[in-house]
Amino acid sequence: MSPETPLLTIDRSLKARLKERVVLVTGGCAGIGLAAVRSFHEVGCNVVVGDLGPPPACEALFSSSRTIYRRTDVTKYAEQLALFRAAETKWGVWPDIVLVNAGIGEKGDALLEWSDDVDQEPDHKTVLVDLVAAAMTVRLAMYGMRKNGRGGSIVLTASMAGYMGQPGLPMYNAAKHGLIGLMRSLRYTAPRAEIAVSLVAPAITATTLVGSDAQPTEGGTLSLVPALRAAGVPLNTPEDVADVSVYLAALGPKANGYGVMVQGGKAANVEAGVMRARKLWMGGEMDREYRKGKDEGVFDKGEQNKKESKL
Repeated sequence: MSPETPLLTIDRSLKARLKERVVLVTGGCAGIGLAAVRSFHEVGCNVVVGDLGPPPACEALFSSSRTIYRRTDVTKYAEQLALFRAAETKWGVWPDIVLVNAGIGEKGDALLEWSDDVDQEPDHKTVLVDLVAAAMTVRLAMYGMRKNGRGGSIVLTASMAGYMGQPGLPMYNAAKHGLIGLMRSLRYTAPRAEIAVSLVAPAITATTLVGSDAQPTEGGTLSLVPALRAAGVPLNTPEDVADVSVYLAALGPKANGYGVMVQGGKAANVEAGVMRARKLWMGGEMDREYRKGKDEGVFDKGEQNKKESKL
């Protein structure tokens, strides 16, 4: 039997090595994103923040010469491109650390689980923001890091829902599973350009999606946090998750392929556990069949054929 996945020790001192790096954070004006922006700025990074919402008035760091804020609808490629180019205009390089963090909760009843209004066009905004727009951010990040010629780190904000699944959130679950699939593909190819791709998968976190002790949810409904605390559910603070995101960025190439779940302020690289236990969940025979293609380099040949078809 595969050994239990150990908890990660988050070495916060590592972030000091990020001083003067150029960082871009989507969804950086609240919650996990804002906590990460504070942490990056604190150690001397130059930070570009894109968000639909304005930065909090009390946050002095948004007046700093080391911070750029641009109102950004991440579903619009041109607005994301302008955000990345703002970094190049000011600091002469594209961002070499990108936190792909913008996200929303479940919208509407896309699969008619709760209603029979088949004439109403489904709302797929959750997938557009949480997956399609995230893929746009990754595209621009990888382009910029290759252009800089010195690699970098991309950290995705996924969710525990991407590993475990939750009832009543089909589009949110699908999008977060998609981010994990994105990382699993890129972890093989991104290192060729010295780019590390990793993700955090937070469990319930006191952000605008669920509210906080003092604030309602983004939809204006009562916060779920007091009830969750009373029921003994382990909760993260935004800082708990941001600390892991910044740590992954600071690890650089070593973090490539990490999928770190954060629950109750504790972190574990569950992706390593999934890979280690593959024979258990895939089965011995299926694992052997899979390895035939992998060991023969079939997947690498497919990538090579793809490149040659473009010549």
